[in-house]
Amino acid sequence: MRNLLFGGFCGILLCGLLSGCGIFGSSHPFKDSQLENSFRLDRKRKMNEKAFIEALQGGADPNLELKNGATPLIMTILRNRADLAEMLLKRGADVNRAGKRGSTPLHTAAGLGRRECLKLLLKSGADVNPKGPVGRTPLMEASRMGNLAEMEDLIDAGAQVNAVDSMNRTALMHAAEAQKNSLAAVRMLVSNGAEPMAYDDDLKIAAMHAAELKHTESAMYLIDLIPDLSKRPELGLMIMYYAIKGNDLKVMEMLIDRRPPLNRSLSLVLKGSRILQIHGFYRILIRNGLLGRGRVPLHWAAIANNLDAVKLLIARGADPLQPDELGHSPDELATSREVIQYLRKQQKIALEKYQ
Repeated sequence: MRNLLFGGFCGILLCGLLSGCGIFGSSHPFKDSQLENSFRLDRKRKMNEKAFIEALQGGADPNLELKNGATPLIMTILRNRADLAEMLLKRGADVNRAGKRGSTPLHTAAGLGRRECLKLLLKSGADVNPKGPVGRTPLMEASRMGNLAEMEDLIDAGAQVNAVDSMNRTALMHAAEAQKNSLAAVRMLVSNGAEPMAYDDDLKIAAMHAAELKHTESAMYLIDLIPDLSKRPELGLMIMYYAIKGNDLKVMEMLIDRRPPLNRSLSLVLKGSRILQIHGFYRILIRNGLLGRGRVPLHWAAIANNLDAVKLLIARGADPLQPDELGHSPDELATSREVIQYLRKQQKIALEKYQ
């Protein structure tokens, strides 16, 4: 019995010693807590730098998983403190360790435009092509935010320009949707080998992403990169669909100048198209509203109640009388009184010409 008690006591003592040495759990739980709390902002929107330094010097874990799922390194980037990030790296912080949501420090720096932090991470050996949330790379994060300097740094460091995320979207597609610096970001990527004709899982190329958000300059630049667009009517109609959705009249005019068949449905035009080679393309186009019921661009504009697009299409040759496969004319598909009245006026004019 005495030996049993003695053995149990020794086991408890040994576990305590091992824990104190950091083999089991944290060796400095108080300092870990101090490190986490140091990131809280005061009334002046500043973190507690003094507590941060004391915690690190006291043995806090530089790779601690914080309660918000981030790491200390990610938090220093969020706070835009490259100096403190460098301190963490010198004390053993993992430059590639992702937070609970999947973003690495490099994703964070790229997306937030923290260039000094980003350069530090690259200098410290960060993987330049990790996959983060929904499969995005740091270059995609920088591209979708229009962070040009960070994009350039990542490309110079070897970022894969044509990598794809979980939806098969490239950095170029994200740049086409960027709310700032979209055209400059698109140009930079193209000049570094980005493929403008790549399709994502929605069968959209970068030009379609730009047109849908009315990023006119980016869309027109990308359209100019499409070889022989006038000989690819199906592609012209597909871009037209997204330009109508985005009410981008300049892009619509540019496309019409390439003479797409305004009075033929996409399903007819697609026969014999190279897009047929993409698995499941019919299902995808039907899901996204481009196919089905024999509709043409004027039908799309009427459904969108886009009066400006309706006027432009009719002025450039669209037939206001053309029915879809269910026999519905454009005015029957619109819900806006203004659009309906305009279409019926144009239908009356068209009928008078036929008489």
